[in-house]
Amino acid sequence: MNAPTQATAGLLLSLVLFGTDLGAQTLYSFGNLSLNRLDWNHTPKRPRRDFSYLELEGGAGYRWGELYGFADLENFDRASDQHSVLLKGQLRYYLDGQSGRAGPNLFLQSKAAQGQGWHEYSQVLGLGYNLKLGQGWFSPFAGPLYTDTGWGFSGWNGHQLGWAANLPFKIGQQSMMLANWNEIDLARQRHYLPAGAARPSWNGALSLWWKASERWSLGLKYRYARDTLGAAGWTDAWIATLKVDLP
Repeated sequence: MNAPTQATAGLLLSLVLFGTDLGAQTLYSFGNLSLNRLDWNHTPKRPRRDFSYLELEGGAGYRWGELYGFADLENFDRASDQHSVLLKGQLRYYLDGQSGRAGPNLFLQSKAAQGQGWHEYSQVLGLGYNLKLGQGWFSPFAGPLYTDTGWGFSGWNGHQLGWAANLPFKIGQQSMMLANWNEIDLARQRHYLPAGAARPSWNGALSLWWKASERWSLGLKYRYARDTLGAAGWTDAWIATLKVDLP
């Protein structure tokens, strides 16, 4: 991992997962631990193996902005040489100087994926916007993309557009939620692309959640990607999740 990427990823994840508040008043915070099972539907050219993973997720809001991040340990139930790790951290700094989920922000995302004999790290620094939608919200972002891989690519790699969205609702007395995240990479460098892949790519997930009790939730996610995740073409999967909120 190059030094700037390592430092940024470590900083963001430390701030989010360990609750550092930068000396500011915490307006909200959350954390959870989940057990996940991913089953592939369609994979291009060569089959992918289904797997299980553990995820630690957290976030916090302050008057100056908000933090979010997660850490995944994939294949935790297999031999250690089959383990892989995915880390992702996000920071939004409010440009209007006001707290809350509405308005423009400076956006920073750092992502690191690493397994036995491979790695890929990426960063996006750009602009975002938080939009309230009733009880839900929609938060897009856009910025240049920097990528570093273990197979010889390191440098600016086009730009990324993305968003996260959340819509809580009820069915009778049951608390439910729809959530979506999506990343679109544009104008990627041709010598970075998987063989046969187009320069733009899609990467995201659509999920449905049921809050079964005060602390426990069940989720079903539809995971999708095109011309990314190391292969050309369409890739999708279902993910079943059991999640517990941390005290």
